[in-house]
Amino acid sequence: YGFFDSLGLQHPAVSQFERPLYWWRDPSLDRRELRQWLQTLPRPTALFGGNDIVGLRVIETCKEIGLSVPSDLAVLGVDDEDLLCELADPSLSSIRLDCEGIGRGAAQLLDVALNQSGDTRVSKKAEIRLPPMNIVERESTRTLIHGDPLIVRSVTWLRSNARRRVDVGDLVAHLPASRRTVEKRFKAALGCSPRQLLQRYRIEYAKRLLLTTDMPLDSVAQGSGFTALQRFYRIFKETEGCTPGVWRRKNRKIP
Repeated sequence: YGFFDSLGLQHPAVSQFERPLYWWRDPSLDRRELRQWLQTLPRPTALFGGNDIVGLRVIETCKEIGLSVPSDLAVLGVDDEDLLCELADPSLSSIRLDCEGIGRGAAQLLDVALNQSGDTRVSKKAEIRLPPMNIVERESTRTLIHGDPLIVRSVTWLRSNARRRVDVGDLVAHLPASRRTVEKRFKAALGCSPRQLLQRYRIEYAKRLLLTTDMPLDSVAQGSGFTALQRFYRIFKETEGCTPGVWRRKNRKIP
């Protein structure tokens, strides 16, 4: 219940579907109750699964009953198991955990337990809480609920094409509106310009590459859609307050 407690919600306030882990792992089990529960949810809505297996089964079941992911139901898992997340259709967004930190914390607790004598050992369970590393966004959460179809179409296009060498002119070429109209409606709806949103998507993808790969910085820049390394450095520092190299050293959790 940590998810509910963190949000300050009463447990009954959010619809829940709980089953033991083996139920989710076995693809041969009857999912009738899950299908029925999913059909009772309001649309559009979002579902948070306790792990990636849950997310995968939910996506499979949505396909069986005609629910669209992410348009009807956005799905987020936990663990970021790359193969499993990419095998899902659409691919599953997931929370990446600090596995190295978890192992280090477990070793610390074990060391404390082994070095305590029987009469001084505390009865209360020791606990170390570690924040997740980041959300790895994939197709299962890439949706926008908004009353302006032009904004929805624009955001979807920018998100899908951010890693390509495109600019706002390319976006406008795909829209039934002038650049001035697009700029004004972006500002009113999202509080930013199309260019700023495009840069935000590129920086988020660059951070993912910095965090999970050993790619050199020029390759990270190119892979994130930036046409010039200096521009990548400048925008990254404006956004994150430090250079890409410094950010990688501060946030990298894997060797």
